[in-house]
Amino acid sequence: MKDVNKVFLIGHAGADAQLRTSRTGKNYATLSLATNRNYLDKEGEWKRETDWHRITVWGEKSERCAKDIKKGSPVWVEGYLSCFETIDPDGKKQSKTFITAKDVSLLAGILTSPSKTDL
Repeated sequence: MKDVNKVFLIGHAGADAQLRTSRTGKNYATLSLATNRNYLDKEGEWKRETDWHRITVWGEKSERCAKDIKKGSPVWVEGYLSCFETIDPDGKKQSKTFITAKDVSLLAGILTSPSKTDL
């Protein structure tokens, strides 16, 4: 059996993407992405819940992301889950999960209300 670790998300940027440099000198961008889920509660009422995802983009794509992705931008992400552990100030291990993006695209006009120029 072949293992699969694949993530596809469409949502809105929670803030402007930030360009950073790793300890080894490689550029990467970080962004938060909000996705919404709708569900029926116990009383039969529709509710909306927002999930926030941490996205990391490496290399040349990181520079484009930092330049083009602004708060509220509709974004499509394809990537995989990455996990690592940190140690908090009390010495306790904490697990962190984020998405490493292989591809990122702006979806301007798709997730927003269409204007006359979009038709």
